[in-house]
Formats: sequence, structure tokens, C-alpha cells
Amino acid sequence: MQDPRTAFDVRRVDSLIAPGVDVKPKGIDALDCTGLRHVERASRVARRPFLLAGHARYLEEKVEGTYGLHPDRYEFLPDPVRLPSVVREESPEPTVLFLGRTDPIKRPWLFFELARRMPDVRFSLLGQAHFTGAGAWVPDEVPANLELAGHVGEEVKNDYLRRAWALVNPSIHEALPISFLEALACEVPIVSMQNPDELASRYGEYVGRWEGDGMAGAGLLEAALRRLLDDPVARRERGRAGQAWVRSTHTEARFVETLGELAMAHLVPDRRPPVLQTLASMLPLTRR
Repeated sequence: MQDPRTAFDVRRVDSLIAPGVDVKPKGIDALDCTGLRHVERASRVARRPFLLAGHARYLEEKVEGTYGLHPDRYEFLPDPVRLPSVVREESPEPTVLFLGRTDPIKRPWLFFELARRMPDVRFSLLGQAHFTGAGAWVPDEVPANLELAGHVGEEVKNDYLRRAWALVNPSIHEALPISFLEALACEVPIVSMQNPDELASRYGEYVGRWEGDGMAGAGLLEAALRRLLDDPVARRERGRAGQAWVRSTHTEARFVETLGELAMAHLVPDRRPPVLQTLASMLPLTRR
């Protein structure tokens, strides 16, 4: 499970309005995922194990509404985040990042609005649009303090992260953004309109969810960001706490370990009929 959407999530995303876009924004159409029920039923009939796993604990509450399944087989599976070996070194001037696609669902125009409201802060947008044409969002004016870096490689991205003061996420909908984990791995706190597993409120600032174009919440987004930028002690404490959490939860080693545990607990037990189990036990060990 990467990004399940219940009917409530679909209605919220459908409220999206993109400034300057006079048709339905691209990239927000929901998928019908209830067909997974047939896979689960077939697995049950065939006596094959069936398991759902996701990278955030709160996603368990979305299983029934998204797939039409009982959430009794949901398990947490960490993301295999590769922890960067970079030395934290904040830039001399306040620097804020947007890390992700610039498609309407991410509401990048709110990042532009922050740059307009905070001319003393350096804003860098790392990412580019996936969608083009009617329904895509294109900025009409770029503030002087906003850098459009586009899509960057891993080393360049980590260099931005090690120097950033905060990461901003104004999306109307998210599951658990990998950008959250990448930022926290580099001790960068989060200011967000999404709060999966309470990560933003624990390791930064959560300003609440806002529907439509999100502009009604722009003032709260600005105030939360300003609090972090003006308080180096709180900023560094939350960043370090976030890094400690990522290092203990979402790493390549934890992913492999947890996947092995889930396989042993749910997938390995022998479900063959007793007569086949008996025959298998009579075979030489090298044939099993």
C-alpha cells in the first residue's frame, strides 16, 4: 500500500482548485481499488497467504474504505531509506525547500506565496511537473527569492537538504511522502498541511488540512514557518529528533529485517494439505 484513498480522501482531492487553471486539474482522478477483494478471496480459496503492508501506521484505517477489505491483515513495512552520509551545515541565510512534483495535487503555488510573503528567506523548489497541457499548473511569475532548481540528482538533493532550514509541504493529499523521510534524515524539520503518523507535529509544524487551493491556510503556513526559522533551538531539536526516528524506523536494514519477519510470520507456514506435508517430509532434505 502506497497511497490508498477512501471516499473521504477522494472528495477532498476533488475540491482542488489550481490558480489559473479553468479545467479540472490533472493528476487527481481516483482509481477503483476494490478489485483487490477478488485477489484476497482467490487467495483464501487457494489457501495462499494474503497480506497488506504499508509504510505508515495510520494507513491501516484506510484499508476497508479503499479496498473493501477487513484491515485485520495490515502490517507496517518501513521504507528502505538510504541514509545520506552528509554533514549538517545550515546555510548562512534562511533556506526553505519544496521537494516534489509541481503538479496541482502538491499545490506548489502556496510555496510561491510563501516566497512573496517572506522576501528575507531563500526558497528553493526541487522538482518538476509530471503533467503538461490543459489541467496542468504553470507559474505566471517567479519571486526573486525563489529558485526553480528542477529535477536534481541524489547528491545535489542531499546537498540542498543538509543546508536547508525547513521543508514545506502544502499538498492537498499525501500518504507518507518520501520527502518527509529524506528531510528528517538530514535533520530538516517539516512545515506541512499533511500530518501522516503525526510526523509534522512531532518534527516540525502542522498547520491543518485546507481544501480547495489552500490559500485560506497560507497565513498559518507562513506563521508556522516563521516560528521555526526564528527559533534555532526548537528547529535543531526537532530536526535531530526526526533524524533519530528515521534511523530507528525507515532504513534499508529495518526494511529487510521487517520484511523477513513478516515472511516468517505470514508467508512461510506450510499450508499444504496434511497428506502432501507427509509426503514432503519423506523426501530427502536436499529435495525440499
